[in-house]
Amino acid sequence: MKNYTSNNYYLTDYLAAILLPILLIGALSYFLRENITFLTIGIALIISLSLIVFLILKKLSKFEFQDNFITVTSKFSRRRIQIKYSEIYELTHISAYRGTSRNVFKYQQNRIKKITTTSVLSDKDFQEFIIWLKGKNDKIIFSFLPVDSLVKKKHLNHSK
Repeated sequence: MKNYTSNNYYLTDYLAAILLPILLIGALSYFLRENITFLTIGIALIISLSLIVFLILKKLSKFEFQDNFITVTSKFSRRRIQIKYSEIYELTHISAYRGTSRNVFKYQQNRIKKITTTSVLSDKDFQEFIIWLKGKNDKIIFSFLPVDSLVKKKHLNHSK
């Protein structure tokens, strides 16, 4: 059996965009500390941005595709969930030009949920994963973005 893994560590890309304002606001708050209004606003913004950083770090997860289910393990907490392949009803592959492609899995456990991961395989090898996943659940609907992606063309050619 092939072992497929993925993660959503692409979320760390957003941290630099958040940490830079935290540092700038902190420095400005320090140098302009005599102005109580600016100091109060600066502290509120630092707390707000720090909360966003915490929420992003909380969402970081590793995804392991096993025989009967997908195991989602949080990186910074002990949370671990399992998603049965029969619960997955849609997979959207998002090809990124000069970037990391992503997969969006939609599934139903009491309510409709979705998880976004980096692509399990590269665009040129993704058809292999589609075939493997179809073997686990042949009812999964596959969609592709952009609509003229090479992965979609390979999938349509293989389906014929």
